[in-house]
Amino acid sequence: MILKNKNIYVVFLNAVFLLAITIFAVNCESLMFVNQAPEISQDCYVLQDNKLVINIDAVEALQKTGGSAIVVDSKLDKKILIACTGNNTFRVVSSHCTHREKAIRYNHASGIFECSSLGRAKYDLNGKAKSGLAEGDLLVYNFTINQNKMTVSLF
Repeated sequence: MILKNKNIYVVFLNAVFLLAITIFAVNCESLMFVNQAPEISQDCYVLQDNKLVINIDAVEALQKTGGSAIVVDSKLDKKILIACTGNNTFRVVSSHCTHREKAIRYNHASGIFECSSLGRAKYDLNGKAKSGLAEGDLLVYNFTINQNKMTVSLF
């Protein structure tokens, strides 16, 4: 009888361990900065005079409504997320949640930006905090588009 109970105990511990590993794997993005959008290649943009100039035609993810891409550059204070919200309509925000600095992703189906962390902060397309654990609004960048070049003011 003791051996049978010991086997049940071992099976139970293995099941708990596998469940814990699964939960961790599913939620690992809440522990680190995990980009959901592809990075924009450095040959598709230039940084000059406190401005970021992006060749939109060279970024495939920005060619379709619902697409998004991220600029990651050591010269920038924060990663910048660009979302194509409609036909040649974009939003440009900091890709860092105001709660725990985790990655923000664009959810086109819901028309929001959302945090990848367990707190799941949600922001409207103007960067205003709507729900979750957000501790303020997203940093929203002003930009202009001229001849398929997006110029983002970095302040």
